[in-house]
Amino acid sequence: MKKKLSILLLISIVVWIIIGGPFLSATGSGVTILGYEDQIIETAKSMLTIPNSNDIRGNITLPTKLNVNGNIVNISWTSDKPHVINTNEIQNSNYYSTPPGVVTRQAADTDVTLTAFLSYGMSTGTVNIKVKVKAKPVPVKESDYKGYLFAYFSGANRPDAEQIYFAASEDGLFWTELNKNNPVLVSNVGDKGVRDPFIIRSPEGDKFYMVATDLRIANGAGWTAAQRSGSKCVVVWESNDLVNWSKERLVKVARDDAGCTWAPEIVYDDITGEYVLFWASRVAQDNYAKQRIYMAKTRDFYTFTEPVLWIEKSHDVIDTTVIKHNGMYYRFSKNESNKTIFIEKASQFLSNNYQQVFSQSVGSLSGVEGPAVFKFNGENKWCLLLDDYGGSGYFPMVTHDISTGEFTKLSPSQYSLPSAPRHGTVIQITQSEYDAVMEKWAGRQKPQKDPVLEYKFDERLSGRTIVDTSGNNNTGTLNGNATYVMDRKKNSQVLYLDGTSGTFAAFPQGFFDGMSTMTISMDIKPVTVSGNFFTFTIGKDNVKYMFLRTRDTEIRNAITLNSYGSEQDAKITTAPIANKWMNIKLVITPRTMAIYKDGYLLGKNNNISISVSNLGSDLLAYLGKSFYSADLYFKGYFDNVKVYNRALSQEEIEKEFGIKNEAIKIISAEDVVIKINKGEEIKLPSRVNVKYSNGTSGTARVVWDSFDEKELLNSGSITVEGTLYNNEYNNPLILNRADPFIYRHTDGYYYFTASYMDASSGRNNVGMYQYDRIVIRRAKTIEGLSSAEEKVIYTKAPLEGNKSPHVWAPEIHFIDGDWYIYYATTASNTDVWQIRPHVLKCPGNLDPMVKSNWQDLGQMRKVNPSDMAFRGFSLDATVFEHKGVRYLVWAQNDPYSNLYIARMVDPITIDNAVKIAEPVYDWEKQGHQVNEGAAVIKRNGKIFLTYSASATDASYCVGLLTADENSNLLNPDSWVKKPEPIMWSNASTGQYGPGHNSFTVSEDGVDDIIVYHARREERYISNNYEPLYDADRHTRIQKLYWNPDGTPYFGIPAPDGKVVSQIKVSAKIINEMQTGIKGDINGDGEVDSRDCAMLTRHLLNITELSEKVHFNADVTGDGVIDSRDYSLMIRFILGVIPSL
Repeated sequence: MKKKLSILLLISIVVWIIIGGPFLSATGSGVTILGYEDQIIETAKSMLTIPNSNDIRGNITLPTKLNVNGNIVNISWTSDKPHVINTNEIQNSNYYSTPPGVVTRQAADTDVTLTAFLSYGMSTGTVNIKVKVKAKPVPVKESDYKGYLFAYFSGANRPDAEQIYFAASEDGLFWTELNKNNPVLVSNVGDKGVRDPFIIRSPEGDKFYMVATDLRIANGAGWTAAQRSGSKCVVVWESNDLVNWSKERLVKVARDDAGCTWAPEIVYDDITGEYVLFWASRVAQDNYAKQRIYMAKTRDFYTFTEPVLWIEKSHDVIDTTVIKHNGMYYRFSKNESNKTIFIEKASQFLSNNYQQVFSQSVGSLSGVEGPAVFKFNGENKWCLLLDDYGGSGYFPMVTHDISTGEFTKLSPSQYSLPSAPRHGTVIQITQSEYDAVMEKWAGRQKPQKDPVLEYKFDERLSGRTIVDTSGNNNTGTLNGNATYVMDRKKNSQVLYLDGTSGTFAAFPQGFFDGMSTMTISMDIKPVTVSGNFFTFTIGKDNVKYMFLRTRDTEIRNAITLNSYGSEQDAKITTAPIANKWMNIKLVITPRTMAIYKDGYLLGKNNNISISVSNLGSDLLAYLGKSFYSADLYFKGYFDNVKVYNRALSQEEIEKEFGIKNEAIKIISAEDVVIKINKGEEIKLPSRVNVKYSNGTSGTARVVWDSFDEKELLNSGSITVEGTLYNNEYNNPLILNRADPFIYRHTDGYYYFTASYMDASSGRNNVGMYQYDRIVIRRAKTIEGLSSAEEKVIYTKAPLEGNKSPHVWAPEIHFIDGDWYIYYATTASNTDVWQIRPHVLKCPGNLDPMVKSNWQDLGQMRKVNPSDMAFRGFSLDATVFEHKGVRYLVWAQNDPYSNLYIARMVDPITIDNAVKIAEPVYDWEKQGHQVNEGAAVIKRNGKIFLTYSASATDASYCVGLLTADENSNLLNPDSWVKKPEPIMWSNASTGQYGPGHNSFTVSEDGVDDIIVYHARREERYISNNYEPLYDADRHTRIQKLYWNPDGTPYFGIPAPDGKVVSQIKVSAKIINEMQTGIKGDINGDGEVDSRDCAMLTRHLLNITELSEKVHFNADVTGDGVIDSRDYSLMIRFILGVIPSL
């Protein structure tokens, strides 16, 4: 009977629990029976977790409700360090609120205790959760990005095609397949296959999330089932370094009636601090009628908000992707009904009012899907990948202005994608991230700072080995008569090769295997400088090789997989090099080849399609020997041979040679103090005294923070911070305008003109509509020219229908009361290259902005008809006056482009020409041998004449001639050429080929300003590229600095935008308003609580009263300001005493 009762009791208890009875809890003294609500609380406590609690790197989800078997438990939170993890909801104006859980990472790892307060019915409970917030990382800047990672699935016919594949690139166009073209990640959850992977970097920079479609079509269910009974989940991975990834997990995000969850992508909402996941679904509610885009929010990729509809059109929409630029979101989606891509834009990501961006180039493509868009590193250039899924597969399109929506499809020779990539995503990655993925999945050795091979040739020669002083034992071998000799100029041993057959030095076989990214540096003194020979080579034989050849005026590096007829190269023109020491550096990447000579980048090819790894394995490498048996052996000397397994940067190489190529920066600023008396207006200075990094001092314009003048009445003094700029101008000033000239006239206006370039059809690299007019703008400020109306004051029709008339380099001057424009154009009706200087004139009493006011005076004239001036190709005329004499300087071919000067008889006529400069230095000879584009500025007892050199591609640069102000400017010996350029391309700022400058002055007349053009893309002249007709030349401006010796310092071409100084300046404004009224300390004519507040702050030593208000503050008149004065003021304010 007892046994039956016990069983019945047990059954009763079980039933009681099932139907909602009390909860049994074992304790040390027995069993505690909890009520049903307590049971819910206990269950909720056990369910409550913070993902990655020991490694918090971003905002976290702090749930405010928890569903326990259909019962909703309410949760509130507190934090023991609210400055690290905030637990309050933040309301945003006209936008979604920011949920609790905002994390502010500190300088060091920080432990935080979060307390959750749970309530359900009458029951409550608390849970303490300890988390570790990781130290704040160094921010990842745009300039840190050096490579790209492409995540995709494969379209190949293989069982593992629907998994995660990776490829890496250094330029975003030529890709290296990783993991030997095998999946790097495999999904074993859900459908056990994934498509459409998308990776996002966290805003903090040190966390990555990847999501993908949970779908494997190869399972055989078919596309109808994939859309009607497919997965409601996405597959998620996460990583801190792109190399080590978490185990995949399946997370439900779609509606319960969703038939699929396709192509998930993510955008971070920086207002609410949440990730927004969006995808395409069909739903049962309308019998799966069409695809729509849904979205949900998350912070941890474990918990998501309920899905909501985001995009619905009259047609099916899938494959949406979004990119942000300049505060605008650009949305690319596929119209699944007609198989095209459409573009929209909005200023807020979650806006319901996206506006269509019409794009003929994109919208006209049919049968494409899977858009993936990314920005090229360091460039205002974007790539749109589209999948021609029924044809050729993925292909890239590029644009330099994403706001237009117009992209140009690249030819197959301009890119190399991985084999059979399908819908994926490309992200920008840093150098260290690129190196890490290449090391793990491409077997590339981790780049070392120091050389991996170094031959100094300083050891005592013993046998035929060359000692590797890098410590890596990459021993070389001497062959034939190769030996060490003492070089008197170097005062050290060097390697000498006598040019006889069989005399060379060999690197260890296989050393260069797979070294597709490297820098090879060597000092060379060539004796052999003509004929066929290899100075240095790597390869297998005379079919597959790379070689360096140093001829007397040409240095060439080339690579091939099919002998000499298929060589791809970079080459430079030099001054004669025979029997002269020089340093050559070859900087090689899979797609680029650059030649540096004595620290200067002189030649580069950015379109190499062969890498060193393509040459094969067990590679041979020699100094002085060719792979062609008929070639000469090299005769000459080598020293300091170094090989780095990384690409040295331009900055590193220039620094090694002591080349000064850096921006002048403000290093300190003098704070200001302003004392204000009654009735005076607060005027902060527009300029402050500063010191510059080149050792000079000067003044810089300052932009002060706003402030409330009423604060002076309360505190007696206020401090205002000001922002200084290393370059205060917003660049570029004007797009697609080359050879810019700005003149500031006496009417207070700046007048602008330049070579007109048409970029309406991409970059118009044909010349058809380039250089056919002269335009003028004017504005009261320099930056005002950017938006000023552009007036056409001269046009010239194309020759023979479509050939450019080459209307070039106009300059506007005001001479003897009239306006003149000096410009160049062809003097022929058939030959576009018969370029000569021409002149336009506008009477000084007429408006120069009106086309009809200008008269074409024809070609420049000369007094002496037999003088050589203007006989041949002549252009880039500029005018300057010195000591009452006016001069014309121009460029003219004879046989190369030289600079000439002549005295001007009148504004359109010159006397005899004198040559003052010709290209003699290496940096003046690249692409073409050129001196052109002169500009003059007079300072510090000198005439400084700047000019431009080399071809108009990325080799273009600025040189300097100097003459004493008292010298004969018509004597060539008066002009001294600086051996080095003063401004040239700079990869760190993303500006290439700066040149053809002019000078103007700042609005207040204090600063000299450089006006010049530069390119945003590093391209070099070739058989396939003529830079002259590339509209990627833009007008730029920046401050001209002066060195302590009185010479100009151009510095590097400034990056886009303004360059803010890290130095701050402050202005202390002190209230010295003296009214003579006792107790009126703030000078407003009244005695009230604000005066008492000021006196209190003074007595507490918080602020100090100026001497001028001491009379007012000394209420007792005893010469001391103390508590008795304060007491009297209080009594007066309270009406206890009638007066002070």
